[in-house]
Amino acid sequence: MSAPDRIEPAIERWLHALHALGEPMFVQAAFAEGAVLERYGWDDDPRPKEVFQGHTAIAQWLGRCPVGFRFAAGAAESRDGGHHVPYSVTLDDFRNQGRWRVILADDGRIQTLEHHPTPLPEPEIP
Repeated sequence: MSAPDRIEPAIERWLHALHALGEPMFVQAAFAEGAVLERYGWDDDPRPKEVFQGHTAIAQWLGRCPVGFRFAAGAAESRDGGHHVPYSVTLDDFRNQGRWRVILADDGRIQTLEHHPTPLPEPEIP
């Protein structure tokens, strides 16, 4: 199976896990055993803010997400050993975007996912 054929279903499974707020069956379908998810911040710090390893830890993080948010993924670009996937996220009047860097396991599930949100704008001061 070619890279685009493998990454698209992997991202679909990831979106299901996100929108199901970490429901274990969706996390297990999306992530390989021992998978790692790194969450980066809305700043320019190159280090992850949090690291989650394994199905249970990833599911717990997703369970913290607010109800009602929606993620959408753009077209993946394969480079430097991973797949870079732009995303957008909405919740009520909140809008942002970012990118995921994804490395797939041999079985097509996600082995590593880096979650990189776009920095938030500076708040307006009246």
